[in-house]
Order: sequence, then C-alpha cells, then structure tokens
Amino acid sequence: MSLSTYNYFGTLFNKMLSALKKGDNKLARQHQFKVQDFIRYLYKLEAGVSENKTVMSLVSGLPLGPPRLPLLKCSQENAVKLEAKLKEMGLLA
Repeated sequence: MSLSTYNYFGTLFNKMLSALKKGDNKLARQHQFKVQDFIRYLYKLEAGVSENKTVMSLVSGLPLGPPRLPLLKCSQENAVKLEAKLKEMGLLA
C-alpha cells in the first residue's frame, strides 16, 4: 500500500508544525494522532492509490477522476466509508 497523507492533510500537518514551533507539544500531538488514526483506518480498509485519490477528491472538492489502468476505481462501499470517517474526525464538512 502506498500512502501520501500530506497530499490531503497538508493543512493539518502545517497546524502540527506551527504548534511545535510555538512549543505547544500537546496540540501538536493531537494533530499527529488525528492523522495516525486516519492512516490506521486506511490500512484497515487495505486502501491503495484508488482510495487515496478518492480521499483527495473529497477533501479538495475537486473531481480528480479514477486512477489510470490497471488500477480500478475505488469501490462505492469504500468511498462511503472514507467519507463517513473524514466527517467523524471533523476533517470534512
């Protein structure tokens, strides 16, 4: 599985780095744990490029389209689960 959560959680990572620069380690850890929770969820779904592309579309609001062949589009079931998880975590309006 390949993950690049910075692609869609850049703002969250920047908040974490900002908190670290200010010496607010507690807040920085909260942001880090939020990202780690989502990464664990991706592993649970056995997510790959297709699911990551779906997350990027959900977070950015931009229709990024399906991945190139031979990869298949993210299943509707996983897309619904990912959207629900993002909303549950407060990472999607």
